[in-house]
Amino acid sequence: MDVSEVGYDNNSPDYDDFPAGEHYLQLSQTERNMIEMVCDNFDKVIVLYNGANPIEMGFVEEYDSIKGAIWCPGPGNVGFNALGRILNGEMNPSGHITDTFLYDLTKAPWWNNAAKVNYSNLMDMTVDGMNNGKPQKYSPSFVNYTDGIYEGYKFYETAYDIGMQGFDYDSVVQYPFGYGLSYTTFDRTMTMTESDGQITVSVEVTNTGDVAGKDVVGVYYNPPYIEGGIEKATVNLIDFGKTGLLEPGASETLTMTFAVEDMASYDDQNAKAYVLDAGDYEISVRSDSHTVIASDTYKADETIVYDESNPRESDDKAATNQFDDVHGNVTYLSRAGGFANYEEAVAPPATLEMPADQVATYELNVNFDYDKYINPDDEMPVTGAKNGMKLSELRGADYDDPRWETLLDELSVEDMLNLTSLCGYQTPAVDSVGKVQTNDADGPGSINNNFSGAGSLGFPAVAVIANTWSKELAHEYGRIMGKMARELDVAGWYAPGMNIHRYPFGGRNYEYYSEDGVFSGLMTGNAVAGAAENGVYAYIKHMALYDGNYKMVCVWSNEQAIREIYLKPFEICVKKFGANAALANGMDAMLSTYGAGPNLPHDAANPSASTVKYLRTASKNIMYVVVNSWEYEDEAAVNGMPGWEKALIGVDVVVAAILLALEALIIKKYRRKAGAES
Repeated sequence: MDVSEVGYDNNSPDYDDFPAGEHYLQLSQTERNMIEMVCDNFDKVIVLYNGANPIEMGFVEEYDSIKGAIWCPGPGNVGFNALGRILNGEMNPSGHITDTFLYDLTKAPWWNNAAKVNYSNLMDMTVDGMNNGKPQKYSPSFVNYTDGIYEGYKFYETAYDIGMQGFDYDSVVQYPFGYGLSYTTFDRTMTMTESDGQITVSVEVTNTGDVAGKDVVGVYYNPPYIEGGIEKATVNLIDFGKTGLLEPGASETLTMTFAVEDMASYDDQNAKAYVLDAGDYEISVRSDSHTVIASDTYKADETIVYDESNPRESDDKAATNQFDDVHGNVTYLSRAGGFANYEEAVAPPATLEMPADQVATYELNVNFDYDKYINPDDEMPVTGAKNGMKLSELRGADYDDPRWETLLDELSVEDMLNLTSLCGYQTPAVDSVGKVQTNDADGPGSINNNFSGAGSLGFPAVAVIANTWSKELAHEYGRIMGKMARELDVAGWYAPGMNIHRYPFGGRNYEYYSEDGVFSGLMTGNAVAGAAENGVYAYIKHMALYDGNYKMVCVWSNEQAIREIYLKPFEICVKKFGANAALANGMDAMLSTYGAGPNLPHDAANPSASTVKYLRTASKNIMYVVVNSWEYEDEAAVNGMPGWEKALIGVDVVVAAILLALEALIIKKYRRKAGAES
């Protein structure tokens, strides 16, 4: 993050834009010079920040001439048309930020544990790779998610609420999560009811100003904390709503309902399950994470453990520990004793060496035992049967419909190998079962058909979509993306991005929504549902804890943080919005246009029964998604991708996994699934 470490060309030979130790999310000297020149010559200045990553904005308070600031990330093809209307007062802005803006990013809990660090004792395992068409070296590396569940606003609000020693909220946080201004004012009145395990919060919003405007309210909860017990933040977003355009004096009631069980915390130490502790749960309505409008209390009379004998209503199977092996030798931030372990937890890694026991199990392609997770007792599935069934007959069928087995029996091994290995911006045709070829396309801001070269209108950066805090607009965004996809003969959308803004330097923060898992899940879920209305399936990406866009990195985190924050948007998308769950333990399709090398199972030439079983499951998942897309609305027959189009893609397309992980090998699915079944 230090500019000297990433390389930078100064704008002038007379000075350094970023002296040693400075980072690129603070003002450069050239930018500072520009601001001083403008403020010296004008009494009223409005700062426009056109970037997707939160920067240090403290400078706006240093100049008397600066009267306001507008965050306008990449606006897409036509977004800037609205900016003039906002500046002249014709349009009332209603956006709220989805990340916390800090005065000094170097003082954040993640600062010393954000950028990946190479393992000093694994440099001999460095491999050659490519990045943006240029050769690059990749070495085994790591990142410690030492902040645990206290990520983003959850740390700052908890530190404030419990009176953490030496912590001054007002000098640390400039703009809280959810902060946003309007040209009008609002009055809000809250009521809360509970029935059958559901809590309903109603907020009557009245425009008390002189111009029409929209208001955003967030619903947060503060669970009871037991000293030394399950880690809990004092402020946790659980739902939100946004009004329509309210004329002066007009009112609207927003109603938000959530399950009591959604306030349970994950206990990864003792119960190894979600737990709803007995006690008082403060439910508050806030204009941002720090500003309370009104609150009420829900009382849980007894502690409820949502284990295998008592899963949550939303669970098909109760959650229990699955990630003990990624806890690592890491000290995680705890609020015990008023964050007594803060200095220890946020310090840089104590050692750059991977411990010997982890080295012994560290695997790359070159040292992986591809037979390790092959079960010799597996029976070879039926292949190549002549049952006469076609995929179109299973449109709308349940995933567990027994007819799937009849269809899958018809696939040859070659069918399955091609179907799973040739999914670069498409899913290939399978003639034996009448599966048509489909086109898949990037990305979050526009649809780009990699085969035809056609592209759609460009939407604003996802940061703009997120900052609307409008589920309805997120749904409409997805619906329009789906409509444009169909017009471009695209059935699969490589979006939306589900990862968390753990820190503002994230390599893909422009296509991820927020620092909050619940917010991200509700917004992306609506986008997925909108695309589905047009028969377009979404690839929710990239699998959790990929916030840094890194390669060959070990991410160490604790199970509670993984479940409550980093997996939360995926959970919400699948449970509430019907996103494709794919394989619970692996992945199905390779982002590749050539069926060779690591895109195929190691034993592809003579596959074992285990390999064929896994290929069969992956093939089912791909076909289940495709048959329920628009391609089969009228039993359409689309020819496979022409050879000339494949040639245009070429073998230089980066090899990466689609659904649940980038750069995963199919064998990793075998390994994880075998581990889950053992």
